[in-house]
Amino acid sequence: MELFDSRWYASQIGDSTISTDMLDHYRKSGKFRGFSPSPYFDTSWYVAGAGITLDKIENPLAHFIEFGGASLCDPHPLFNTKWYKWTYMGGEESNLPPLIHYLSIGWRNGAKPHPLFWADWYRWRYMPKNSDMDPFYHFITKGDRSDFNPNPLFDTKWYRDRYGIPSNENALKNYVYGGHEMRDPHVMFNSAYYRSVVSCDAVSPLEHYLTERTGFDPCILFDADYFASQYERAFSEKVSDKVPNFVQYVESSKICDIDPHPLFSKKYYYDRYKDVGSSGLDPFEHYMRIGYREKRQPHAFFEPDHYLDLRPGAGGSNPLVRSLTMGIVRMLLRAAPGHRIRRKKGSS
Repeated sequence: MELFDSRWYASQIGDSTISTDMLDHYRKSGKFRGFSPSPYFDTSWYVAGAGITLDKIENPLAHFIEFGGASLCDPHPLFNTKWYKWTYMGGEESNLPPLIHYLSIGWRNGAKPHPLFWADWYRWRYMPKNSDMDPFYHFITKGDRSDFNPNPLFDTKWYRDRYGIPSNENALKNYVYGGHEMRDPHVMFNSAYYRSVVSCDAVSPLEHYLTERTGFDPCILFDADYFASQYERAFSEKVSDKVPNFVQYVESSKICDIDPHPLFSKKYYYDRYKDVGSSGLDPFEHYMRIGYREKRQPHAFFEPDHYLDLRPGAGGSNPLVRSLTMGIVRMLLRAAPGHRIRRKKGSS
């Protein structure tokens, strides 16, 4: 893969019949029009991050190649230069831009360009078995527009639909740069709840959860300890310590009916609501997307109608989530086998 991709560049000009030196066109005209020499290099993004002006330099790409290794400015919104260098280049002193390292050897060795893009997982899920294409290239040129997910806990289609993200905008970019402050990356990942139990600082809750491994759960309806005990019974092995528990829940739920919480029973939900099986959704995901709005019962021990009768003003919220948040169902939790009530950080 080349940092100046003539075919890619020509597609931005909009006239396939034009006959010109593409690099010369970029230097003289394209850079001012926001054209990018490659899917990996976003001219406007790099120029803004590097603090340079287009009329002062002839070629932003050449500037990046010469100075990018030292400045560590990102060439693309989803290529985290500092994180990549620290993770895969050992933080070594080098004038080689991390993107060049990635294109040369990194992607073939499964390196990630960003902590929220899981290259090996993406390749396994969406690409042909013998494909020789960089998964990140596939994602930024095709995958995002096809609503492919960059990792197990970022649901591109759900995020786009839920928050009205236009099809020509990369959903993950939207989340990383500002969206995470008010938005959830997945219907089962509650950012506000996660922020309430752990300090993320400026990092998105999803990135914090996937990289910091604090042991806190990303949703009040997910109990990692409860999940781990069920996982061990189902698969006769312990959960992996290499992947966060909630990721393992989301992935294992496709092949095994493991419950996320003592007060959500997949079997009960399946048996009571026959339409769930034909929806294509995991029962817990169905409940979080649709079921709670329709006042469906998540467990034999919890009746949403009874809760709403007691609190008539709470009709728009998830009754089970609200009950757990307010501590209303603590006695039910004590009766659930294997459950340990977890306190919020700093509570007594």
